[in-house]
Amino acid sequence: MFILTTIGGFGPFISGALLIKTSGQSLRTWLSDIFRIRVAARYYLAALLIPIIVIVLAGAAHVWLFDGTVTLSTIPSVVVFPFYIGIVLLFNGIAEEPGWRGFLLPHLQATQSALTASLLVGIVWGVWHLPLLILPGHSLTGVNPWIYLPGVIALSIILTWLTNAVKGSILPAIFFHASYNVSTSYYLVGGSEGATMSLTGGSLLLAIFGTVALVLLIHYGPAQLAPVSQSIIDGSIADRTEHERERFQK
Repeated sequence: MFILTTIGGFGPFISGALLIKTSGQSLRTWLSDIFRIRVAARYYLAALLIPIIVIVLAGAAHVWLFDGTVTLSTIPSVVVFPFYIGIVLLFNGIAEEPGWRGFLLPHLQATQSALTASLLVGIVWGVWHLPLLILPGHSLTGVNPWIYLPGVIALSIILTWLTNAVKGSILPAIFFHASYNVSTSYYLVGGSEGATMSLTGGSLLLAIFGTVALVLLIHYGPAQLAPVSQSIIDGSIADRTEHERERFQK
């Protein structure tokens, strides 16, 4: 089962690459654009720290409000954290983000606002994961879909900000994706694995991530969700976006 879900996890990446290739665009150019390393360090830092801070706050709130517990007994030692996050980077962030933020997001933003594009990406992203909620033995098994889907949409808004702020590179989004997944393993709310997405723990996460998304929307505006001094998309990605606009106008 693990092998099947791992292979299937690369579906967004493979789909994005195939669509780029079949549309006649350069696959190499696309990959070099979305995996551009030269990004301001503060965005890498934000990508790593935001999920950790939010999940720690959710854990603390759960203990305070619901007399819950936080346990580290079922997760690996902090010593293996770098190794663990490296694995998650490969099998989650790199597997998915080229499809979500590398392909779908810029194509939607060719005709939609950043907020609308974020909502659409979030819906697709969330629905794509829904089968895992009923798959036996998966970390998402039993997660409340009414908590999960709005949470994914909130994360989508935050990730749009990270991607637009660095002009199309998905590396901060990949780091955020990995940090989120690792952090939910290290800070288990309620004392059992998966409890971070229970009705209480998940509601707290949704509330805090939703607040972060709302602050970003208010500060940067729904049109581009990025600093005004920076264009949403740069270089050849901008060329592709313009190409998409022309296609929709025909």
